[in-house]
Amino acid sequence: MKEGYLNSNENYDSYCQYILSNVCFDDEDDEYNICSDIVSHKEKLDKELGRDVGIEVALVDYMKNINQRVRTPDILNSADIRRIAHSNSAHSSLKAYDASVLSRDIQVEIERAHRYGSPFSILLIDVILEDDSVRDSIINSLTTDFSYHIRLTDTVYLYNRSRFVLLLGETNTNAAIQTSINIQNVFSLPQKISKSPFYLNIGIASYGLFHIDTDHKLLTAADKALDEAGNTGKGLIYLYHGKDILEVNDEGIPVVITDKIQKRMEITGVPIHPGTALGTIFVYNDLLSHEMESYDIREENLEDEYTRIEQAIHEVEKDLLEMEEEVNHELSREHSVIFQAHRLILNDRQILDEIKTQLFERRVNAEEVIRDVFKRWEMRFLAFDDEVFRNKSQDIADISRRVLTELQGIESHILESVPENSVIFSIRLLPSDTVHINKKNVKAIVTKEGSRFSHTAIIAKAMNIPMIILENMDLTLISNGTTVFIDGSTGAAIIYPNLQEIGGLKSQILSYTTEYSRLQAVHKDHKDLIYKGEEVKLYTVVASLDESVEGISFAADGIGLFRMEVLYLTRDSMPGEDFLFEKLDKILEPFKDKEIIIRLLDIGGDKTLSYLDISERYNSSLGVRGIRLLIKYPQLLESQLRVCLKLSLKFKIKILIPMVTVVEDVIHVKEMLHRMMKSLNIKKSIPLGTMIETPAAVLAARAIIEQSDFVSIGTNDLIQYTMAADREKMNVSQYFEQGNVAIQEYIRIICSLAGEAGKPCYLCGELAQNTSYTKDLLELGCRNFSVTSTVIPVVRQAILDHC
Repeated sequence: MKEGYLNSNENYDSYCQYILSNVCFDDEDDEYNICSDIVSHKEKLDKELGRDVGIEVALVDYMKNINQRVRTPDILNSADIRRIAHSNSAHSSLKAYDASVLSRDIQVEIERAHRYGSPFSILLIDVILEDDSVRDSIINSLTTDFSYHIRLTDTVYLYNRSRFVLLLGETNTNAAIQTSINIQNVFSLPQKISKSPFYLNIGIASYGLFHIDTDHKLLTAADKALDEAGNTGKGLIYLYHGKDILEVNDEGIPVVITDKIQKRMEITGVPIHPGTALGTIFVYNDLLSHEMESYDIREENLEDEYTRIEQAIHEVEKDLLEMEEEVNHELSREHSVIFQAHRLILNDRQILDEIKTQLFERRVNAEEVIRDVFKRWEMRFLAFDDEVFRNKSQDIADISRRVLTELQGIESHILESVPENSVIFSIRLLPSDTVHINKKNVKAIVTKEGSRFSHTAIIAKAMNIPMIILENMDLTLISNGTTVFIDGSTGAAIIYPNLQEIGGLKSQILSYTTEYSRLQAVHKDHKDLIYKGEEVKLYTVVASLDESVEGISFAADGIGLFRMEVLYLTRDSMPGEDFLFEKLDKILEPFKDKEIIIRLLDIGGDKTLSYLDISERYNSSLGVRGIRLLIKYPQLLESQLRVCLKLSLKFKIKILIPMVTVVEDVIHVKEMLHRMMKSLNIKKSIPLGTMIETPAAVLAARAIIEQSDFVSIGTNDLIQYTMAADREKMNVSQYFEQGNVAIQEYIRIICSLAGEAGKPCYLCGELAQNTSYTKDLLELGCRNFSVTSTVIPVVRQAILDHC
């Protein structure tokens, strides 16, 4: 290379030296320009993918995708590049690389997989010796022999003293199984290497399947398969297959191991809602993340399997067309175009061709093909730097979910049909999941993620279902149908309890149930609550008819918060006004003669609708949610106001505006409400209130209260925005806890301003039902508490203690 070609930047020099070591040029004058281009290309890839892709990936990508000025470029394959790059990382006496460079090499293959859809796999190989004194000689011989019996594109790493990793580029699961069999066959006669017997156990894992999307997950999966082989015997091949570890039989066919032994396991996590339960585990996963059944398709049945896919796509296309028409009718043409876009994606020839190719090459069931193909397309869109293209990944995921639902014949949400006495175990539950929970069949909820302030926790409390969070839970170790005991008061879980202790656990459940019934009976015929001469009222929070009936049974003074979004989250398409009116009429009937506050649709953040394009990938809680969404979709706001006005002819309705930050939001809704009252010829005054749940609303409280008939302080979001602590995240829950004290000055200000204006002020959220703060809240001026029905007796008793 000519002098002066290298940039003074140290990394630039090393990059160019690396490129020149691996690419041959016909014309030396092109060397400098080509090196500069490749380094620039690397910087572009780093920016697009948000991480350092390494000079290897940049070189491969440049050569494959850019029209080069090099006349006859000679690029080495990825394994050859690794051999040169890791020459200093190889064991001096062995033909294997050190494990320290393995992670980076896997990252290179991951980049290739993302950009080109290339599959790859790893084999984790354990050498089992009967005579440890010959270890070094056997390991040395094995590394030499491996190099003769694997492809040039494969790479061998020494993972520890007796364990190897084989990185198999461009290799799917079937090919990895065949490679493993070949290795076992070659080394089935140990005397070829050593007179002392030894055996090989092999664990296989393939990237991209069963949500293996990082180097750590890939190695962990192979390690789990290898451990299963080691626990079973010698000379075995095991394959990671999601929740199952499959044994590869003599014919090379993976089979399920059915004789796993269940063992008692006791775990303590975070208590969320008190109560005890003894039931059977029901592991819930979202359709895109749960381990669906995967099975081989015989060659003669491939055409029929492809017909299944075509029929499913056709049905989804029909559903999308219906949704497009409904949203067009309820909102506008502009808001229905998302479904037109989804139909175009569904009929994209490149995607359809890839689906067919994958099916006929892999010969696996339609569900497996659909999920893998759409996942790859989702990842490709995520790799774009442009935010518009990145957001398209969500469209891909939604379409995939719809096609899989159709393929599996799912007509209702899984949680609606869980077996009796189920204890739900899940990584997380979204609001769109929890609204489908069948309360009669669900005894408890256990999640890996979330906090006591999350929406899932709120729903669990509303349904009076015991709930705990187990952050260290490994769902892969938990099987459906296993007996489990949950104590929501302590956060304890006993999985597969002994028969001898089940009797005692049942006694605990009976004791808790008896005490709960006693509290309910004591407070059913309650006396009025008076604090410092002022009446204190307890309202309930409602989202269903069951909760409404339960609220009456606990003698609630009214409905302090009806969550309108539940009526939207439980549907696959936009609900019309007739549907909303009919549902609300039934749900509110038990409170016909009592005060009812209906909160307008509060969608956004973690609460999204599949039939409305409202999702935001980043900072969704700071985006278009609550009243902002309703202003963006005025027909959505109008339909709800019209339904509330019609209901006001029968019920004592108040309307509550969510997520207000500026007084203009209140004025906007107020003006629209008055116009609609006039058009419907309704002369009865309908109180219009505002949710105070952001610091901005507190700062504008005087003006907001002036324009409102009442206010309601939403403590959950008010704490979240004040403390900059996501209510769904356990790792910042300590800040959320401190927010209970931090927002008390806000509460005092709002109560005082509302009192001066002679307007009611309500308090809702977790703080309202936390009896540790009841006395403080009373002192601050709170007189209207909105809490879940099941805690009314406890909160009432706490108020009585201070009256």
